[in-house]
Order: sequence, then structure tokens, then C-alpha cells
Amino acid sequence: MMSRHFLFLIPLLAAAFSPVAGAQTFSEEVNLAIERGVQNLLMLQNQDGSFRNSTPNMNKQYPMGVSALALYALLKSGVSPADPAIHRAVGCLRYKPFKKTYSVSVLILALDALRDPDHDPWIRKAASWLEVNINTDAGMWGYPDNRPDLSNTQYAVLALWVAERHGYKAKLRIWVDLLHAMLAIQNEDGGFRYRMNPVAKSTGTMTTAGIAVLTVAVGRLESDGKFGSLQRRGARALERAWTYLDRVFTATGNPSGTNGLISHQFPGSRWGCHHHYYLYGIERVAALSNRSRIGGRNWYREGALCLLKNENNGGGWGDLVNTSFALLFLRRATFSGMSQKGSTANPIGSVTWRYTFTSPPEGWASPGFDDSSWSKGAGCFGSSDGKGGVLRSVWKDPDIWLRREFVWNSDSSESFRLFALHDDDIEIYVNGVLAESRPKWSLGKYVAVKVSDAARGTVKKGRNVLAAHCRNTGGAQMVDVTLHDIGHMVTRTDETDDEARTRWWKFPLRPGVPFIRRWLVLGPLDNSSDGLLLDPLLPNLESAPTAGRRSHGSTWRLVESDSGRLDFEKNTRSRDHCLFCAFTFLRVEEETDVVLWLGADDGVRVILNGTTLLSHHVHRGTPPDGFSIPLHLTEGEHRLLIKVDEHRGSSSLCVRLAARDGGIAAKVYPVLAPEAPDWPGIAKSHPDLFTLEELLQFLPSDRRSKLDFAQPSDIERLAAASCHPDFPGWIDRSRPREDRLQPNPGAKGIAVIRPASPDVPARLIRKIDIPPGRLSLEARVSAEAHKAAGKSGCRVRLGVFDGTLKWIAEETVKSNKNPSSKGWVVMRGSLEEYVEREVLLIVEGAACGLEMDCVFLDDISLK
Repeated sequence: MMSRHFLFLIPLLAAAFSPVAGAQTFSEEVNLAIERGVQNLLMLQNQDGSFRNSTPNMNKQYPMGVSALALYALLKSGVSPADPAIHRAVGCLRYKPFKKTYSVSVLILALDALRDPDHDPWIRKAASWLEVNINTDAGMWGYPDNRPDLSNTQYAVLALWVAERHGYKAKLRIWVDLLHAMLAIQNEDGGFRYRMNPVAKSTGTMTTAGIAVLTVAVGRLESDGKFGSLQRRGARALERAWTYLDRVFTATGNPSGTNGLISHQFPGSRWGCHHHYYLYGIERVAALSNRSRIGGRNWYREGALCLLKNENNGGGWGDLVNTSFALLFLRRATFSGMSQKGSTANPIGSVTWRYTFTSPPEGWASPGFDDSSWSKGAGCFGSSDGKGGVLRSVWKDPDIWLRREFVWNSDSSESFRLFALHDDDIEIYVNGVLAESRPKWSLGKYVAVKVSDAARGTVKKGRNVLAAHCRNTGGAQMVDVTLHDIGHMVTRTDETDDEARTRWWKFPLRPGVPFIRRWLVLGPLDNSSDGLLLDPLLPNLESAPTAGRRSHGSTWRLVESDSGRLDFEKNTRSRDHCLFCAFTFLRVEEETDVVLWLGADDGVRVILNGTTLLSHHVHRGTPPDGFSIPLHLTEGEHRLLIKVDEHRGSSSLCVRLAARDGGIAAKVYPVLAPEAPDWPGIAKSHPDLFTLEELLQFLPSDRRSKLDFAQPSDIERLAAASCHPDFPGWIDRSRPREDRLQPNPGAKGIAVIRPASPDVPARLIRKIDIPPGRLSLEARVSAEAHKAAGKSGCRVRLGVFDGTLKWIAEETVKSNKNPSSKGWVVMRGSLEEYVEREVLLIVEGAACGLEMDCVFLDDISLK
């Protein structure tokens, strides 16, 4: 059963991302992240070949385990077994004693990844140590000085399974005892707990561990008839475990309990190994069971998105342990490379150079020079205190001269690039012609080399020569020259917008992208059991909800939010432990790529056309735009259902759709009735989706000449564009306020807007037919009062659009130190040329400098 070998190569990952346009671009991003992670791990190698984690205590407790895990991740990520870093790591591990279950288990996995028969005796010796050190009473492994647990056990089981390929065979009794132990440690919900503690909750990490152990153990008993009953019980336990994992699966954290409450996650939490450990566990059990989906969802796509978006700036994920687990997930390490006899495909790592520390004769950089007497070594070259590169060859002399051949496969040299790490002065040559001379040092990082036209002109299809001379002028020293920008780390520092758009799923969100403000809302639904978020509620949405329809004891109602934040409890009784559902159609008029951005308080589950895209069960809020989900939307209507779990306090949701470049998604409209879209309502709620010409056509016309905002309904007459998520808002001046906003006194009620960013002004837009006798537009405005008086404020403009936009008044409104009625400013603009014409009246508030103050409006009137 377990003899299947699968080779998952990252260049072939496009099929895993078929729902998303630009899948090949995404797989390339995975490759680049793996490269950066590999570089990050290699930089953590000590001079003696061992590796260091950022947690000193882990290095002390697991001197073998930390280094073995890094070695395993590097080999599975494509680093050649011939790389000097690998040789040093293996040499270091050879002399470390067997002490810890984790350490010995991961050592076996790493030695197996080397695919060198000479290590078979070492593997068998380590496997024998594991078998001897099982806790025979419990039938499980643990820390040798502590009671057994499922985490240690899963790694020991995986190690024994791998050791079978190297001539080791564990006693049958091991697998029998393991199955009995698994049956005892499984919870009623089908998940697994860490230890034999009957009150402990199931977790995602331990359930993946239990599934791995059961899969291997059941497979070992299949050929032995006398344990058929136990094998069948194990198979049923395995089925129950998968049922649990299918229910609670998420990529955003480690789920626990019957309802998958996340304990360790990326957004808003400290770095811990549980999440990364869990993701690698997901990869492992999916590979062992040949599953492309868990819970009906593409587990690899969700996990890869989560990892890529939380990658460190310089590559990697937190510390060595987290980075190793992340790489093993991204590389699909359980079976990758197992069917190969030689080194891995597309190996990552060192390049061999010829080098000398003695000044060579003239012409040393030319292609015809004989360097056969020079030494051979892998880059980087340098001293142990050098920075920025992976030290593979020692250089302590003042000067070093380097040469190597490279093959250029193109007829054109236009795309030829060089990148260098140097400490200190360096001269770089291509086919004997100087490419660039760089003084001093490269600040401990690779930099792009400005290849001279003369040097570029020598590059030809076929074999070429790259040479360099580096001189150390003092202190640390290091040098390396490469044709390859590792993980695009250099290129990304100054990439253009067009280059960044190729990474559309990761492109930053631009200010002014509108939030979805009109929803059909269901709830509050009682969720005392904390299970409704994961329970199937309207699973297929075959019949989409409509306003007034009853469901689950509640009624769907149309809710139009004034601001970008949908407040579920507005106009309803506030309560804890409940669930809300928000539904809308997405009308797509042209096939497109978009990114769905959202945040919610508390847990959230996103379902598009009946397929779950995100499940994040937490008892704390996620900020607006805390999650982003790339989507490919075909032309037509799509059903978007979002479930929000409210544990305690307020309940809200922020959702918006952006284009692949982070801007407004054109020709994608949230509609509640696709067969008869309410264009006036859509335009009023989402004015950013329309041009001013379209707004003049679609917005409902208003006949009131005066809005004094004494009632909140006044602000509902206005369309708000490019506002901060919590704006526009209404302030009731009849009640004392303890809000952080500081408006000036002297108003019945106040409308308040705040720009989305310093670069994008906020707008209030109103369509009106200017009646006879009304010759001017008057607005009473002010800025927020605070201690930075005079240094901040807002720029306010009044405009009219009748096919052409004309600004009729403009004022810079400064803030006061303390709220004062004198802080109000009256602005006036002429409407004479627009009388008896239908126009858009626009109030625009922009940031004054870098401050994003609020703009307060007390009155907008036609005079």
C-alpha cells in the first residue's frame, strides 16, 4: 500500500491552481519563495556544519534535530547533495549521539533524502534506536525523559517507514501496539489529542499526526491475516479522522476542538511553530492518501497563499524550524524526489569556481587562459564574519581571483544580467572585457551589476567566461558573482508597476477601492454551540436568498451600510454567541482576475458559488483587508456568501474587490437581483465603480434643498466615495460623546468623512435638479480639533458636474487646538449656470499634508 512514489515538481504546479488565472505566474512565485527560503536556511549554518535556530534553548536541547531538520528541508527543496553546505551538515551530524526521538527521526528522513546507499547502516542504526526507545506500556514514543505523545510518535513512525527502504524492518508488534494506542488517543469527534488525556481537545496538528500513524500502521497489518479485526478498526478510525479534518480544515492556523477554533495563526499572532508544523502535516497526510482536496478545498493553494503572503522580507518564515516546515510544505516534500536515483531536478545551491590568491599573469580573465593549476571551490568565498552570502569556501588573503565558465542559451545578450556580493573592492569581467568595477562593499547583500556595453557585446550563445578580482581592504571579507537573482530579491527592490502586476495576487491594495455596502443579511442566529460557522448552511445556494425569505428561524433583510464596515447589529438587538450571514451576487460583465479583500469580527467563512474559499474560525477580529483571496471570475453571475461568527462584543464585516493591480475592479458589480439590477441603489452604495457620467445617469435624484444632518437619514441621501472603511458617519450632537473624534460645537448633527489615504480625497455626491431661484451652493465645514492645531486640517472643494466637472469653491480648513464654534467655515459657490438642470453636487475632502483629518459637514444647502 505504501510503496507508491510520487514526484511533485514545482514547475508542474500550475494544475494545482487551475481555478486561478495566472496559475503559472503563481507557481513561479512558489519557486522564488523556495529559493529565498533555501538561502535563508543556508545563512543559518555554522562553521562546523551545524545549523542554529533563533531560540537558543532549542539549539541546546536538539543539537541534532535542528541541523537534521534544516538538512532535510534543504535537500527536499532542491539543494544538491554535492553542495559543500550539505557535506558539512552531514559531517557534523555523524558525530552527534542519539538522544531525542524527534532528532533521530528527522535524521533518518534527511539521510534518506541524500539517496546514498553508504548511509544505509547509519539509517538502520538510528531506526534500531527508535524501536528500542518506544514506551512499550503506551505503545508510543515520547521524549525519552517524559511520557509519550502523538507528535514524537508520528515522526518515529515516519522514520521507521522510511528506514524500510534501507533494509530495516520493525517488529510486527510495533504496529500492533501503535494501532491500539491510536484507538485509545482518538477523541469522539474523530480528531486526535496530544497525549492520553481524556479531556484534551482534538487539534489539526495532532489529527494530521494520527492520520499519518494510522495510514502507515494499517498498511503494515494488511498482509497479516491474524490482525484483520484490529486492521479494520484502524481503518474505521482513519475514516473518522478524515471526517474531522475535512470539517475543521483551514490554512490560516492550527484548528482545535470540534468546531476548529484556531489557536495558532499568522495574522495578529506571534510566530510559533504550530502553524507551520500543521501545514507540513497537511501536506504529509494529503500525499500519503493521494488527496488533492481536503474538505472539498484545494489545500495546497490555500496553504501556499498563506505562506507566501507571510514570508519574511529577506526570505524564510520566522526562525529555522518554521522556515523548514514551510519549505517542506511548498516543496510537497513527502514524496518529492523519492523516485530519483541521482540529484534533484533543477538543483539550488553552489557554483564551482577556479580561484587563486596569487596575482595571475595578464590575460587571466580571457577565455583562452589556462586556469587548470588554480584551486577549485564553491562560492561564496570569504571569512566566517562575512555577511550576506552562504560561505562555502574560505578566503583570508588580501586578494582573490575567480574564473568559471557559463553557458548562454540565447542568441541575444539583451537579457544578460549579473549580480554581485562583495566585501570589498571588485572588478568583474565577461570574456576578458571589464563589465563593472565597484569600490568598497555591497552592504552585505547582492546588488545588480551594470554590465558595460562592451562586455555585454562579448556574450555569445554557448560557452562564455565570467571572472572577478576582489580585494579586501580591511575587516570581514566575502565575494560571489552570479547570473541569477536569488528569488528576485534584487530585482524586486525597484520593480515597475508592470512587473509587480505579474504578481497580481500579492499586489498592494490601492486607496479608493470601494467596499461592498449592500447585502442581504440573515441573523442573528443562535450559535451557543459555536458550530454554525462550519456547519453547512445553505450549502449549495441552489435557491439564492431574497429579502423577506425565512431561513433557520430568521429573515433575510436588505442592509445598506453607510460606511465600508457592515455593522450586523445595527438596528438589531446586540447579543453574543451568534452567527450572521451576508449574501450578494457578483455581476461580472467581462471575464477578469480580482482579489477579494476582507476582515471580520470574529470568525469568517467565505463561500463562492457553493465552494469554500476561506475558513477562519477565531474568537477575535481580523482588521479590514486582513485577508486577500485571488479569484478568476468568468462572465456572468456569481454567488458570494460570507458567514461571520460573533463570539462576544460587536459583529462586523468589511469586503471589497480589487483588480489584479490593486485598483478598482472594473465591470464587477455587487447586485442583489441579477435579473433586474437596481442600478440607482448600486450606484449610490458603490459610486467608485462608476464614472461621473454614469453616476449622473444612475443616481436617484433628490429634491431637498437643505441637508442639516439633524437625522441620520440625511447622510443616506448622499453617495460616499473613496472613504476610510469606518466612514462616512453621522454624529448626533444631542448626546454627549466620548468618541475619539473632536468636532466643533454649534451644529444639530454632523456628517463626517475621512479620506482613504493622503493621496485620495473622499467625496460626497448628490444628484439634484437645481430649482429656480436657487443660485448658490453653501456648505458649512470644519476640520477635526486636536493638539496638532495649525499643522493639519483638510482641503475642501465644492464641485458641480453636468457632463463637465467644475470646482466652484475651495477652502483649506485648519484644525483648532480645542473644539470651538469658531472653527466652522462657510463655503459658497455659484449655481447660476445650472438652474433647472440636473447635476451632481460634489463635496470633496482631502488630506492636508500627511495628516488624514476628518472633514465635518453641518449643512449643505441650495440658496
